[in-house]
Formats: sequence, structure tokens, C-alpha cells
Amino acid sequence: YFYTNSSSTPTIRLPLKVEILSGAPTVTPSEVNFEPTKTGETQTFRLFVKADKAFQISEIRGNANILKAEFKKEPKTTHIVTLTYSPKAAGPMATEIQIFVQGQVAPLVVPVRGKAE
Repeated sequence: YFYTNSSSTPTIRLPLKVEILSGAPTVTPSEVNFEPTKTGETQTFRLFVKADKAFQISEIRGNANILKAEFKKEPKTTHIVTLTYSPKAAGPMATEIQIFVQGQVAPLVVPVRGKAE
């Protein structure tokens, strides 16, 4: 129920439809935490994107200044995405990457954290 400040309709019933997509791609791990990294050095991390049926990653978006993502574009049931963290200045980093799968409207979102020394 949705509560309002109207005396004539104090509550409104909102029907909700939830659709579970069986076999939709998932990311493991669900977040990335880089170890402390010195500025000018790099660190890599691998993500696994899996589904029941072969799928294609069309694009990965993120903070291109400090993160680089490498992946293959051909359809597979398991994709390995290699993230490379290259900090330019000291301090904490908190961002996310968005993995776009062909035929899927919403991207897979993965939080990414790290610290540059």
C-alpha cells in the first residue's frame, strides 16, 4: 500500500508485477575491492559473467581514467572480464562499472573500490 496525506484516500493499493529472468547473466564476484595500489602502478582483477545460454557483452562502461576493462565480444556462456586499476593520484576510489549484455535492457552494475597510495 501507498500512504497519502489525503483524507479522502489515505491509502492506495499499487499492484506490483515481478518478473524473474531465469538464466539471466550474473557477475561473480558482485563487487570488486582492489588492494592498496601505489600511484603509477597497476593491479588486475577478474570478473566472471555467466548465464545458462550463450550471450554477448556489447559494452562495459566505467571510470576510464583509472579503470580499463578487457573482454571478448563473441557469444559464450562464461565471459572473463579483466579489470585493470591504474591510479593517477593518491586517495580512495569508489566507482562502478556497467556491463551491457546484448538483448538486455538494464546493465549489470558492479561496485568497484580501491585506494591509491
